[in-house]
Amino acid sequence: MTGESPLRTTSLVEHRDSAPVKLSAAERESLRALAPGLSATEVAGEPGLYVLNPGNAVGAVQVGDRRFALRPKVAISRLLFLVSYSMDPRQWRRLGFDFAEDEDVFEAMIPGFAFQLEDALRGGLLNGYRLKEDSMHTVRGRIRIADQLRTRFGLIPPVECAYDEFTEDVAINQLLKAAITQLGHIRIRHAENRNRLRELAKAFSNVSPVRFDPRHLPEIRYDRLNERFRRPVEVARLILRARSFDARPGDVGGASFVIDLAKVFEDFVATALREALGLPPRLFPRQAGGRHLYLDVDRTIGLKPDLSWWNNERCVFVGDVKYKKTASTAGVQHPDVYQLLAYTTATRLPRGLLVYAAGEDVERVVRIPGANKEIEVVTLDLDREPADVLAQVDRIAEMVRTQASTVARLNAPPVVPLSP
Repeated sequence: MTGESPLRTTSLVEHRDSAPVKLSAAERESLRALAPGLSATEVAGEPGLYVLNPGNAVGAVQVGDRRFALRPKVAISRLLFLVSYSMDPRQWRRLGFDFAEDEDVFEAMIPGFAFQLEDALRGGLLNGYRLKEDSMHTVRGRIRIADQLRTRFGLIPPVECAYDEFTEDVAINQLLKAAITQLGHIRIRHAENRNRLRELAKAFSNVSPVRFDPRHLPEIRYDRLNERFRRPVEVARLILRARSFDARPGDVGGASFVIDLAKVFEDFVATALREALGLPPRLFPRQAGGRHLYLDVDRTIGLKPDLSWWNNERCVFVGDVKYKKTASTAGVQHPDVYQLLAYTTATRLPRGLLVYAAGEDVERVVRIPGANKEIEVVTLDLDREPADVLAQVDRIAEMVRTQASTVARLNAPPVVPLSP
């Protein structure tokens, strides 16, 4: 890092107000652009002095020569367990994340990505076929007749051709290269991490650089030829979704790697419960994927619960996951309970489950006599060893199984006695 100014690091903890921090107007705007969930409240009577709160965000934000390390309340190793388990519940220990404590999430994520990619590349860089269109002096593939007539008036040569090209420039390699590039936008403190990424970048020198929209990453279909790249690609997708990008509001450059803890918690609970119940995704989908769930008769109010269990077209369990208890909205108290009440109403279920991170609520049953519904509130303590966290998930899974079996029993067709 010769020639670069030293980094000034400010540590922030999720949902905690910082001590007052001096920021220029350009730095404040960069922070807001790079980490939209982070709040910056000016101290009364102290121009340029701000109290920062990262909300659900963890990771790193670099603004000029300043690094803002956004830390979770739990140990970083606990967070990495949630992330890795969500990616691969069967082999999460082999994802290679740095479970040793580090001072920020960003630096701890890099070894996992490098480990997985290095392992996949032992079999060589992936090659595949890609459709290419070109003007040629000889025929290759098929002639694009319409283009030949429109642009060449039917004259030959050149010939408008379309053909399959065997190349390294395929979607998987483009995603992996983009992730390596994104990580490089933030200054990396550990020399080993810098060197590993530099070596990995060399392997993708012939791959086109693509800037992906983190909200619309391409889906990858895995087969026997590309299966070895599944894990590094899934880590790459996490990196690209973390909104690591350059931003230059005003005259201060910056980049960010920001993970939403609420999304991490929701992904983990949904994945871990599905595994504990032994159900495939089609029967225990995220946000009722593939199902059409509406609150009203006219089907104008669509619902997407975080958790649902389907027996054919019948929903036998519904639940929701909240990392933080939702504050009152427009004067409405307990909006999380109202939301789950809507889910139980639409699914015609007598009971629903609301899962919070520990500390957000107490375990209880909310009984709603007017609607004849019950909302069971449970909590999950993340500040435990992985085995303990998964044991808590098993306990919640048993509650889910009990609710689903009760519904199935109540809806079973009556037994008709045989005629004598």
